[in-house]
Amino acid sequence: DENENEHEHENEQYQSFSQTQTQDLENQFDSAVNTLRVSYKAQVALLDGELTSLQQLLRDKETRQNQLEKSVDQLQSQIRQSEETHQQLSEERQKLSTENAEFKNILNKLKRELARLKSFKKSIKDTFSDDTETEDLKEDSNELDDDDELQNNNNNNNNNNNNNNN
Repeated sequence: DENENEHEHENEQYQSFSQTQTQDLENQFDSAVNTLRVSYKAQVALLDGELTSLQQLLRDKETRQNQLEKSVDQLQSQIRQSEETHQQLSEERQKLSTENAEFKNILNKLKRELARLKSFKKSIKDTFSDDTETEDLKEDSNELDDDDELQNNNNNNNNNNNNNNN
C-alpha cells in the first residue's frame, strides 16, 4: 500500500506540477498572444497612418498631374494657334513677295515707258523749238514790218490831220 500511496502521491505531485506548468504555459501563451495583439494593433495603426499619408500624397500627385495635363493642353492649343498663325503669315508673306515682284516689274515697265515719253517729249520740244525759233523770227520780222507800217500810217494820218487843220 505504501507503494500505492507513494505512487498516488507522485501522481498528485505530477498532476499538481502539470497543472502548474499548464497554467504557466497558458499564462505565457496568453501573454504572448496579448503582446502579439498589441504589436499587431500598433503595426496596423502605423500602416494605416502610412496608408493615409500615401493616399494624401497620391491625391496631391493626381491634382498636380491634372494641372500639368491642363497646362499641356493649353500649351498644345497655343502651339496649334501659333502654327496656324505662322502658316497664315507664311502664306501672306509669299503672297506679298509675289505682289512685290509684280510691282517691281510694273515699276520697271513704267520707268521704261516714262523714259520713252520723256525722250518723245524732248524730241517734240526740240522740233517745236526749232520751228518756234523760225516762226519767232518770222513773227518778229512781221511785227517789225507791221510796226513800220503802223508808224507810217500814223505818220500819214498825222500829216493828213495837220494838212486838214491848216
